[in-house]
Amino acid sequence: LFANVNPSIQRQDNTILVQYDVSPGDRYKIDEIVFEGLQYFSPEELKNRLAIQENIPFLTNIDGARLFELPYEIESLYETEGFTDTRISLNFKLLDSRVTPVFYVEEGPQKVIQTISFSGNRFFNESRLQEEIESHPDGGFYQPQLQNDVEKLETFYLDQGFREFTIRFDAEQ
Repeated sequence: LFANVNPSIQRQDNTILVQYDVSPGDRYKIDEIVFEGLQYFSPEELKNRLAIQENIPFLTNIDGARLFELPYEIESLYETEGFTDTRISLNFKLLDSRVTPVFYVEEGPQKVIQTISFSGNRFFNESRLQEEIESHPDGGFYQPQLQNDVEKLETFYLDQGFREFTIRFDAEQ
């Protein structure tokens, strides 16, 4: 987990030699992952959504590389739920040859969809159109999901035989 890499560059005639001195550091067994500051997700739900499996004898899917990727995965997961200002920091508690990763989560405010309304639709009622999309009132506001919903509605209208139509979304604050 705590390897140190020091690069150096040497020039000889028309050749550049790049050398990396690697000091691997001590080897640690990764203990259970701990989350602090969670409010929206429970630790179990977050582990499940991140596909972190712990306490399975002889099987673990967390290595050092994945451990350092998790802050970005957690931020991305929160973003899909409408938390655009989430900050994650990773620290370690060391005990002999074991390490406990501790993720500190600052969720920030959640942007929530209050209502979804459809205008200009003459052939389908709003409840039918709502069935075609994933966004819903009281759900997190996530711009890429709204764009995905537009594509789903376009596919729905094409499947119903409509060829000339325009679908767009507007978000009001």
